[in-house]
Amino acid sequence: MRRFLLVTIAAAGCGWAVPAQAEWFKGNTHCHSEVSSDSSTPQEELFGWYKSNGYHFVVMTDHNRYTEAAVLDGLRYRGEVLVDDSFLIVPGEELTNGSQHINGIDIPRRLEPHASISGSFERIWEVGGLPQLNHPEYNYIEAREITEEIAELNGSMFLEVYNSHPIVVRRSGPSSEDIWDGVLSAGRRMWGVAVDDAHTLPGGETPPGGGYIWVDAESLTIPAIIDAMDRGRFYASSGAEIADFQYTSSYYEVDAPGATRIVFLGANGRVLATIEGAYGSYDIAGDEMYVRARVESPAGVAWTQPVYLSDLPDNLPPTATIEVDKATGEAPLFVTLDGRGSSDPDGEVVTWRWNFGDGTEGRGEIIAHAFTEPGDYSVELTVFDDTGEPSRATQRIRVVDGGANNGANNGANNGANNGANNGANNGANNGANNGANNGANNGVGDGNNGGTNNGVPNPPPPPATNRTASSDESCAVSPHPTAAALWRLLTRR
Repeated sequence: MRRFLLVTIAAAGCGWAVPAQAEWFKGNTHCHSEVSSDSSTPQEELFGWYKSNGYHFVVMTDHNRYTEAAVLDGLRYRGEVLVDDSFLIVPGEELTNGSQHINGIDIPRRLEPHASISGSFERIWEVGGLPQLNHPEYNYIEAREITEEIAELNGSMFLEVYNSHPIVVRRSGPSSEDIWDGVLSAGRRMWGVAVDDAHTLPGGETPPGGGYIWVDAESLTIPAIIDAMDRGRFYASSGAEIADFQYTSSYYEVDAPGATRIVFLGANGRVLATIEGAYGSYDIAGDEMYVRARVESPAGVAWTQPVYLSDLPDNLPPTATIEVDKATGEAPLFVTLDGRGSSDPDGEVVTWRWNFGDGTEGRGEIIAHAFTEPGDYSVELTVFDDTGEPSRATQRIRVVDGGANNGANNGANNGANNGANNGANNGANNGANNGANNGANNGVGDGNNGGTNNGVPNPPPPPATNRTASSDESCAVSPHPTAAALWRLLTRR
């Protein structure tokens, strides 16, 4: 199961929270079965498709019809009970009244739709459910109308920003995303969802799978899923996937492998930044009102939830500092890296994360690391304060190949000393032998010259000069010859 880090705020009126990483579960909050008047799809066939295609939960939302939880829990598909540790069916209903289509998610019984949006929302809240306004563009509901309806309400509310029903997709006029920005810009918080609004199985006119949400929940249980949705701990998608997104009072960043573009948006849908590629980070200026992200990929689009700057805490970032006991040396180089000098002006540093630049990582205020291979390494320390705000510092470590250098130097020195000693010994021995032989011969005399030397030996040959010559060069050997010169000496004797 994929894991994400999401720094988020809770529902309107709640404070800042940094939840622990949890499991993420794929789900759909809008679909119909044969219980609805406009679908003939058996419930077990519909939910069997979702389970077989990687969904973890689905909300049953038939038009003005309610299926008891006990019935949903007992549904069987191809001989097996559908609901188990890997799949949930959440009871719900689509409260339908003319142009108003509002889902009641996780409600305990059937509810009568109210004549107004706010009235239906309040009825759903009264029984502990979550209200979701469906396909506003299909019903020609404008942002202004929604804003007026929910102006006095206080609670978690949801809006479909994408519905893959073909009729909804073809509808002209403002998109649901534009309507969503209009509501958000009026200061009314609504979480955005994507759904498929399925009425048929694949091959039919309104198949499942076109839109869904990924929910960051502590476990795959209905209470945990509902709690995470209530806090806005999810993202909506028509196909794109997000690996990680997080934000603090100073930045908002998104990591979405496979994405081609990440767009950060603010009030009234104003584009704050467009970044080509799969990773994007936006520095919050302070005048955006809210920030959200849209991720675009060949597979579809994904939408993160908005964060209002007024909900973020006033916070000064920490300062990361690195101290080392050594910054250069021979391999293997053992270095102690100390981040205890890092500080936070209005809180405290709570996390130290190290990237050693050699493919390994570590955590802790102070840490020891061995660099086993020669090279230049850029060590990065990232610290986080108690609100999740990061700060980074880097330190260069240089590692040299001490073993190779020592071997070369020792080899050259030993070779020079041995060569010099051997040359001196050989020269002395040869000189003595030649002198003795020449003296003896000359003492006998030269018959042709009448022995004119009279027994006095001829002078010995000149002493050796440690020089050798070839047809193309003359190489004088220094007291500490190079390895190449030693090789020439050895091979030309």
